[in-house]
Amino acid sequence: MPSTIRLPHRQQEFDYSCLPACARMILAAFGREVPEAELRQLLKTRASVGTHTLHFRNLDAVGFEADWPYPSTLNDVRDHVERGLPVVVFLWTGALKHWPETAGVDYLHTAVAVGFTDDGILLHDPKFLDGPTEIPLEDFLEAWRLADHLIALIRLHK
Repeated sequence: MPSTIRLPHRQQEFDYSCLPACARMILAAFGREVPEAELRQLLKTRASVGTHTLHFRNLDAVGFEADWPYPSTLNDVRDHVERGLPVVVFLWTGALKHWPETAGVDYLHTAVAVGFTDDGILLHDPKFLDGPTEIPLEDFLEAWRLADHLIALIRLHK
């Protein structure tokens, strides 16, 4: 079985704070604990709106760089994960069958890909109390397709 990136799981504190929660998990993996409230402020997260990805660049203030989200391939996600780099994946929630309440819940969401199994992908989904959660690859691919196959990477400044 391929290796899995060890990532401390952090649950999002609000329905609209998935992106700051994902950033928080990745920063914690690099040994940098930043409260979600600080990341929400830094990333200009707003209630009922969430976080515009433009503000990802603000992670510079805490010593990290983040890519503007861009379309990618499953092979690219695998390659990043195999190199030990967690990947923020953008997903359309209506297609996430592992969510307890998908009926009527349909919006853009983020999670962190940390590994693969024979039939699935391992995600730290900040919607849930713990992780990673194995998602059938077919379900992931549909939710990811509806979000234009977007990913983003967060790294320490060089």
